[in-house]
Amino acid sequence: MEIVEICNKRNSVKLEDLGKVTLLDWLIDEEKRGSINYHKTIIKLLAFFQEFYKVTKDKFGKQYIMGDINLHNFILKDDMIYGMNFESCKEGCIETDIGKFVAYLITYEPIATDWKFKFANDFIHIFMLNFSLHTVSLIKEIEIELNKIAKRRNTEFQTYDILCRIAEEII
Repeated sequence: MEIVEICNKRNSVKLEDLGKVTLLDWLIDEEKRGSINYHKTIIKLLAFFQEFYKVTKDKFGKQYIMGDINLHNFILKDDMIYGMNFESCKEGCIETDIGKFVAYLITYEPIATDWKFKFANDFIHIFMLNFSLHTVSLIKEIEIELNKIAKRRNTEFQTYDILCRIAEEII
């Protein structure tokens, strides 16, 4: 939702419906089409995260992260990406958010496809250039989240193989 207007006299807030197209919906469609024209969306994600990190750092004087990076928490509308669900925001390092994003991305069905690895690789490279991420910390955060996802979903994907392939691509 986007706040369109706040009216102090009536203690009311007008909100805009952003629709139902989540980043996950978009990702599934792009993968089905075999699209390689996704860099614009990665740049939009980058812009969202840059603004989020800047606003929270300016407000709190410390590095805050979203914490909950489920791809359902991002809505695409009118050439913009909007983040939702900020209840898990906390002090932390950017590598944690980016590691969670990559782990979620790779483990949505179908799990660990070549397309997802290519997208993840491009995503990581763009974010590393713009946030000066620490590579070892990022890989560790991806591993932590992959293990959490496997446990939560009670599934048997090969965390080690996924992690090795991601590491090979970014190193």
